Amino acid sequence: MRHSAYKIVEPILTLNGSPRELELLDLLRRYDLLPSDFIYKATGNYHATRTLLTRLTKGGYIGFPNLPHQEKLAYIPRNANYVYELKPKGAALLALKDRWRARTRGNDHFKHKLLRSMVEFSLDHAGLRTLFPEDILAHPNCPRETREDPFPWRITGSRPLLAPDITRGFAHNGGFAFLHVEVDRGTEPEETQNERQSICAKLSRYQTYLTEKVYFKRYGLTGAPTVLFLTINNNRKERIKKHARKYPHARFAFTCVPDFDADTQLLTTWETLEGSVNLMQILGADNGYGPSTSPYCAPRRANERGVKSRFRNGVAV
Repeated sequence: MRHSAYKIVEPILTLNGSPRELELLDLLRRYDLLPSDFIYKATGNYHATRTLLTRLTKGGYIGFPNLPHQEKLAYIPRNANYVYELKPKGAALLALKDRWRARTRGNDHFKHKLLRSMVEFSLDHAGLRTLFPEDILAHPNCPRETREDPFPWRITGSRPLLAPDITRGFAHNGGFAFLHVEVDRGTEPEETQNERQSICAKLSRYQTYLTEKVYFKRYGLTGAPTVLFLTINNNRKERIKKHARKYPHARFAFTCVPDFDADTQLLTTWETLEGSVNLMQILGADNGYGPSTSPYCAPRRANERGVKSRFRNGVAV
C-alpha cells in the first residue's frame, strides 16, 4: 500500500485522556469523517496536532475508516490528506470522561460521507452562531412527537424517504435562518419510475414540505428553511436547476464546489431559480426574509455543551 499510515495495526498505546486528547476526540465525534487539513484548521496548531493525531492513531482511538481493500487503494493516490474517524475505543474514552454526546450519524457511502462531513465543518466554522439539529429538537417550539421520533429528520414517512443530508440554523444580530443541505456527488438518478430516491422525487417532496409549512408542523420553525443543493460539477448543478423548474419554490438554492478544502467558504452567494441569494441577506432581512425566519430558538444549555474547548474557531462549543 502506498502510505503506511493506512495500514491497520494493533494499538500500541493506552492514553489517559488529556484535555487536548479529549478535545480532538470530541471534534471527530461531531463529524463522521475529517481530513487532516480540516483538523489542523480547527486546532490552529499544525505541529502539536500532528503529534497528537499520531498518538491517538497508535492507540486505536481514531483512524482511517475500514474500507474494502480496492476502495482504499483507489482513494489513497488521489489524496494527500489522511482521513480520520472516531473509533469505538475513542468513543469509550469520551464516555469514560463524561464527554460523550450522542448524535445521529449518516449511513451513506464513504465518498458521500466525506464530502458531507466537510460541508458540515465548513458551515459550522463560518463565523456565525450555529444551531445544530439537537438545538432545534430541544426547543419548546418543537412538537413532542417529533422529539420522541426515533428518526426525527425524516421529513416524510412514505417512500422514497426524504431526510436532509445536513440541517443547520444560523443566528446573527437577532436574525435567524435555517438550512437543509442536499450533498450531491452525481451518483443519484435524476428521475426514476419506482420508489427509488431521485433528484426529482426530492424536489417534489421539498416543494410540498415548504408549501404546506411542514417545517412548522414538524419542527416548530416559524419561517421556511432554505434548501441548498450542493454539487461538485457545474453541469450537474444546471440539470438539477432544470428539474427544479418543474417543482419551483423560492427557497430552493444551488451551488457548485468542485474542489472542497478546509478554507472553502459556503456562506457566499447561491443561485436560485430567479436570481441569487446569500445567507447574510436572509439573516439581515435585506430581501424580506428576516421577519419570517425567526424561530426564537435558544442556544444550547451549558450542560449540553460539556467542557469548554480550547480549540479556536468555535470547534467544540
